[in-house]
Amino acid sequence: MNWKSWIAAAMGAWFVVAPWALGVPRSPHLVWTSVVFGLLQLVVSAWAAAVPRAPSWRMWQHWVVLLTGMWFLVEPFLGTYEVAQYWGTTGPALLTIALAIWNLMEHTGWHPSERGRSGT
Repeated sequence: MNWKSWIAAAMGAWFVVAPWALGVPRSPHLVWTSVVFGLLQLVVSAWAAAVPRAPSWRMWQHWVVLLTGMWFLVEPFLGTYEVAQYWGTTGPALLTIALAIWNLMEHTGWHPSERGRSGT
């Protein structure tokens, strides 16, 4: 099991309830996109965490989580968010993006310390 994927799943659950928890349901469009993308992130992250390592499957799941995290980073700029609402969305979005990149790096075997090394 992958703890980073479970945290990303928890962030997906947060995004599902965030419009009501943060008090931003003034825009039905933003509420529904938050619920839909949050559920997508929750399901895909939980799937990535629970399914045994299957490289061809795990790669797309981390890309989906990365894209949902990017969406939640942009979403506050589409509405009129107050400061607390902004950080309540972008903070978890940044965590989601970081976890997805970390998972992708582990999946591909690339590490920043290997950058610039020749075939030695």
